[in-house]
Amino acid sequence: MSGIEFDDSGFRKLEKKMKKAKENVEGEIKLETLMNDSFMKNNTNYNSFEEMIEASSLDFSSEEKSVDNLESNEWDVFVEENTTFDSWEEMNKAAGIEYVKNNFNL
Repeated sequence: MSGIEFDDSGFRKLEKKMKKAKENVEGEIKLETLMNDSFMKNNTNYNSFEEMIEASSLDFSSEEKSVDNLESNEWDVFVEENTTFDSWEEMNKAAGIEYVKNNFNL
């Protein structure tokens, strides 16, 4: 073979960043952190996640009710009508991707 060398330094840097990101995200990220004001202003009809919840008329007064509502068809319909997303799952994934990009320089 000829003396062709492959520069993999970019891959090594990316691997280090990914390891750091994984270490930093081992715990849970609060929903309010993912759904920050900037994300909400750019992708919804609201300035904050709290404002969106209040506008929904669903009951988020307890953790159990909040979980139930976030998994409900009513919430999905509300998300579709008031955001750039077709579902809560899509919105949540997009917020997660944006969070990782913004916080881990990927």
